[in-house]
Formats: sequence, structure tokens, C-alpha cells
Amino acid sequence: MTAAARAIDTDEARRELDKNGFFVVKNLVSAEVVQAILKEMEPPQDQVLDRTTRQSRGLKPHLANANIWNVLSSPALTTALREILDDEPACIQSMYYFKPPGSSGLGLHRDKQYIRVEPGNTLAVWIAIDPARQENGCLLVVPGSHVQDVEHRPEQQSPFEGDRRVYTDIHMRVPDGMAAIPVEVDPGDAILFGGHLIHGSLPNSTESNYRRSLVGHYVRRDTTGVSRRHHPILDSSGQQVTDIAVLDDPTFEAAK
Repeated sequence: MTAAARAIDTDEARRELDKNGFFVVKNLVSAEVVQAILKEMEPPQDQVLDRTTRQSRGLKPHLANANIWNVLSSPALTTALREILDDEPACIQSMYYFKPPGSSGLGLHRDKQYIRVEPGNTLAVWIAIDPARQENGCLLVVPGSHVQDVEHRPEQQSPFEGDRRVYTDIHMRVPDGMAAIPVEVDPGDAILFGGHLIHGSLPNSTESNYRRSLVGHYVRRDTTGVSRRHHPILDSSGQQVTDIAVLDDPTFEAAK
């Protein structure tokens, strides 16, 4: 089963990551693998997903699901990550978002608020499993925000209209002169972005459409420390990395 449908143009990826903080890769994952992940990751029939206030996510599925690990460690993706990071990549986390109909959005935030890395930054690979549209809660990004010095202080008011709240209590302020824009993608497409990019997602306002996605987070192999909750760490061969120190998880105090 082929995990990646095509290689990533790393020169273009670097330019876009430097300029805007994110980069869209079309058809990174084959339709065959997307369908296999869909089938394997369906929740048990007796499990009721919370459709109002939570994203309903699976943490670290790459540790148990071979298809997911094959995607996150595929030769094409590993080669691209190696060139973008200027070092061997190490996978510190994966998440699978179910995003069922009626579920909340995800507040605007930076991954660096939640993932402690010393030194350096993270690189996320966000892969669409379903079509991701504004109606069912596609990703929001603030282009250029990765180079802005924005205080890590949550806004008290949700940026989304209506009564539906977002999954987190953190809604970062969008820098003056910038805007959060939706990024609509198709199954198998990927969005790459660094840990300083302000991003979130819209609520799923549909009655029947899921917006499932798979996310992998990576750091450079020469990273010296990563927060506790993001261990164990695997290299691209699947071997556990033992020489990256365990750091205390970051704390984030909400505005009163």
C-alpha cells in the first residue's frame, strides 16, 4: 500500500513556510491509504462522540496503527522534512481529529504554547482525511503571524459567532493588519506549518459531514529537550529516541 502519492517540492515549501508560515501539499497521501485509515480509525459503534463542545480526538495513534505510522514516516515525507528542518526529523506526537457534525472549532493558538521544545521549533503536518471546507470546520491560519511578536495571552471572547464555543479556552489575538483565513483541502492533501503560526479551526456546522484529519508533529533530531507529554519520540525508522531530555510540560494561564 503506497503511503505517499507524490514527492514534496521542498524549495517551494521552504519559500512558503518562510513567507507565510504554512504550505499546502496536494495529494500527499494516496486515496487507498486515506480509505484504510478511515476504516481503521472509526470509533466503536457504542462510543458516542461529543458533538457540541469537543473535537473528539485520538492521541498518538501512530504508536498503535501501522498505516498511520507509514504515512507519517513515508520516504517522501521524511525526505521533505529532512530538507525543511536541515536535520533528521523526529516524530513527537500524532493526533486524529474526528470533528463530527455539530462539533466545536479550535481556538486560535500557536503549537509552541503547548509543546515545549529546546532549542528550536516544531513542524506540523496536517493531513485531510475528509474534504475540509468552511462548513465542516476546515483549518484557519493567519499568514505571516509566525514572525510576529504576539503576546501569548488568550482573548476572553471567542472569535466565532453564535453560541457554539471552541474546544480550547485560548483564542489568540490576530495581529493588527492580519486576518485568519480558511484553508480548504481535499482528502490526502496536507498543510505544513511551524509552531509559531497562529491557527485554529472553524466549527463543524453541517448535519452529516465529518471533518477527520491526521496530524503529525516533528522536531529536529538534534533537539535537546521536549515536553513530557510528547514522549516517546520516534525517528523515521520507528526507533525510540532516548537522548532527547524530558522537559516539564508548559503551563498556560488563562486571562481572568
